[in-house]
Amino acid sequence: AAFVRRLRESEGKKVQAALENYPVADFEGVISVKNGVVLSDGTILTAAQATAWVGGASAAAEMNESLTYSAYDDAVDVAPRYTSTQIEAALNAGEFVFTPSVNRAVIEQDINTFLSYTPKKGKQLQKNRVLRVLDGIANDLKRIFESFYIGKVSNNVDGRALFRKEAVIYLDNLQSIDAIENFDAQTDITVLPGIDSDAIYVEANIQPVDSIEKVYMKVQVK
Repeated sequence: AAFVRRLRESEGKKVQAALENYPVADFEGVISVKNGVVLSDGTILTAAQATAWVGGASAAAEMNESLTYSAYDDAVDVAPRYTSTQIEAALNAGEFVFTPSVNRAVIEQDINTFLSYTPKKGKQLQKNRVLRVLDGIANDLKRIFESFYIGKVSNNVDGRALFRKEAVIYLDNLQSIDAIENFDAQTDITVLPGIDSDAIYVEANIQPVDSIEKVYMKVQVK
């Protein structure tokens, strides 16, 4: 957990780790797997063993994809099973729980361990789909900048406009696949000169799209 925190906060590498029963991490970079699954041949995988699948599934998930209610490959049950009250308590504690559903083991909610919400760092960051969008933007724009701009483009009005245009194209593409919404290319991204002569500063207003996971229904009886 400390290694992942250092990579994310000090090295600029937006990664996640899947660990067994470690909700005390309280960090968006850590997924805490609470229980394991039962495979079709009767093999029981512990939570520790299931972390491998969780890590792989999370890495393979697209920026516009949530793993909520995704099924564990070849699993027919979970181990151990929890009551509805226990599942709710686990989710409130930031735990990643498998639950049984029609001879499958599914992810109850695609969340990480982050719970220390603040006005500047809201509860949306506990949702892994939202985090994939923000991490993807950070990683992709860093890759684009390093591949095509560092040492190659002048830090003047034209050079900054060129990078801004490329960022807009990238973000428009994310909007087209429902990874983000309400992006306005005219007002939501700014590229300015940095403090040093070789630096630029980018501000972007991003609204990630989440998945429908809760339905509240009002029924009027006549």
